[in-house]
Order: sequence, then C-alpha cells, then structure tokens
Amino acid sequence: MVEVFKTNVSTVRQVERMIKILQLYFSDCHINFYLEDRDRILRMEGNRENFDLTSNVLLQEGYLCEKL
Repeated sequence: MVEVFKTNVSTVRQVERMIKILQLYFSDCHINFYLEDRDRILRMEGNRENFDLTSNVLLQEGYLCEKL
C-alpha cells in the first residue's frame, strides 16, 4: 500500500531526521520526501493496511502532516 502526505518539512536535514524517526515505527517501509513539490510530499510504501501513525509522529516532532 502507498500513502501520500502533505507536510511542511522543508530542508534536507529535516528530511534525514524525520526518515530516521519514521523508520523506527515503519522499518519495513520505503519512505521518501519530495521537497521540490510545493506540498513537500511524504510518500510511504509498504505492506501495511494503514499509516495513520505517520501524522502523529510528524505532529509530535513539530511538523504539519495531512493525508492526501
């Protein structure tokens, strides 16, 4: 399953940090950010039915995260 989120993560440094944190919760998933997109897309792909925890993890770290 693939889930796509709109975020406000905006730098490579923030991306690297968030990928490390997200991998603690989703170690079996591919995680990508697309900073060149105006919506700062977070794309997650894996063998899961839902990625609902994703928004909470980003919010806890001080970022906005909206499922698209």
